[in-house]
Amino acid sequence: MDRNDFFSRLELLTDIFLKDKLDMEELAKACSDYKQLLIECSEYDITKSSNKDCIHTKYGNAIGPHWAIQCIDDIIRTKMFVKGTYKVVNDLLKKQGNVELMYAGTGPFAALVLPLMSKFSPSDLKIRCLEINPLSCSQLRDFLRITNLEEFVLSIEECDATKHVVPNPDKIDVLLCETMQPALLREFQAPICINLLSQLKEDVIMIPEDIHLSAGLMNADRFEHGNMIGRGGKPYTKSVSSVFHFDKFAIKAVSEQWKENPEKVDFPASEFIIRREDFEEYPFLEVFTKIKVCDDVVIESNQCDITMPVCIEDMRELESFDECQLSFHLSPFSKLRVKFNQDLVEEYA
Repeated sequence: MDRNDFFSRLELLTDIFLKDKLDMEELAKACSDYKQLLIECSEYDITKSSNKDCIHTKYGNAIGPHWAIQCIDDIIRTKMFVKGTYKVVNDLLKKQGNVELMYAGTGPFAALVLPLMSKFSPSDLKIRCLEINPLSCSQLRDFLRITNLEEFVLSIEECDATKHVVPNPDKIDVLLCETMQPALLREFQAPICINLLSQLKEDVIMIPEDIHLSAGLMNADRFEHGNMIGRGGKPYTKSVSSVFHFDKFAIKAVSEQWKENPEKVDFPASEFIIRREDFEEYPFLEVFTKIKVCDDVVIESNQCDITMPVCIEDMRELESFDECQLSFHLSPFSKLRVKFNQDLVEEYA
């Protein structure tokens, strides 16, 4: 495949990702075609077993190239992150001559910024890539060479982004990182963003702008993945309380904790009361994730794989309680801690 053919196909797919109207069938096909295009235009070997190997660190497991590519199949996630990142870069270019973007956790194709290369020139957009997996780094370098896109990329750093010291941090306008699971558990989103953002300039834009965790009760019989209303049109969830917002303000508030001990960071707890009559209809305590990529580009709870509800407790199994407390921690894994009546404590990671 020649470069012109690659670019024309990439631009057609990008146009679908950037549409305001959501057509699930069209989007599913576009994500499938996008993944196939990346594999076709690279030297990626889908049969190589080492592509499935993860990198184990104290903060969790960094996924291998195979799993990074599969993330494209989370179609709402792919669309919204591409669309949101495009919007941020495009808006910045109206105010300044060029944009420098740091992308942490690129995988083998930098799949969330690659579509932008069909819309902007290398003089508009420069990218610094951070990736812990050596196979992904090697594959990304090969892919950029094959597709002649190297001009967009200032550097590809094989590094642990939770420890990375950023050179020339004041030059970075945008920090993009999507290395998460629902409720920010198990993976690297929190420690990466805390480490990098603490080094960047005050007005840097973080993508996603906000990850909101909230507590609610759920009726599992009415739950259906991707159905934000509920099976049969009946609500599957009842909102209880906000837990916390993971945004620039929250990160700034824990920056001193991070500097003192990056293996133990405690975010403020949220306390709330659950009425017993509520969990007769909605018996499961859940944590819900909503992602504000930027401005009005939002991924709702249960709209994609990374915003699936996380079950905390079957409330019917508790004999008695007066109040509940939920909090988010790094110690060093990202985890949720729940307290019932200030004595029963459980952790979820």
